[in-house]
Amino acid sequence: MVPGQTVNLNGVAYDPDGDSLTYKWWRYADVDTLAGAGTIDLANEKDATFTNPADAKTGDTVHLIFEVSDSPSNPMYTSLKTYKRVVLTVVSYADLSTAVQKWADDGHLSANLAKRLLAFVDKAREQTAAGKVQSADSALRAFLNHISNADSKRVSAEAKAALAALATTLQSALREGGGIPADR
Repeated sequence: MVPGQTVNLNGVAYDPDGDSLTYKWWRYADVDTLAGAGTIDLANEKDATFTNPADAKTGDTVHLIFEVSDSPSNPMYTSLKTYKRVVLTVVSYADLSTAVQKWADDGHLSANLAKRLLAFVDKAREQTAAGKVQSADSALRAFLNHISNADSKRVSAEAKAALAALATTLQSALREGGGIPADR
């Protein structure tokens, strides 16, 4: 998920007894790292949306909880609740561009490769803005492969640290399926 992006939250639940269900989406702010509030629209519906704050930083995580309660038809039974957690990881295109530029400035990337990686970042930014997002992406995997194979002798400590942090964040986002831009 990128800063300012709105993502769809699709909850799935059923009651084997056929009792009516109530839904609630809420943010588990005690465990996430997002400084801003974010917004959950339609929080009391099965399908809701979450809007990430525009000032979110790469690596921030948002923990959202989907809470489902049943309303037993027999008043002798108590209501049951179940919870599912969704973890979203923020990836900032500005941070991607900065990391690529630092890497290129240190002489690790050829001008051609830097140009290709920056083009990937720009394309990803455009596709996300157009709502074209999927959970895995071959271009991003290639990007991560380039980062992981960096020659530490040719990269400054600052650029290496920035790239390592970025790679960890992006790999985490890939594992979580949290909104990696499409390469199509």
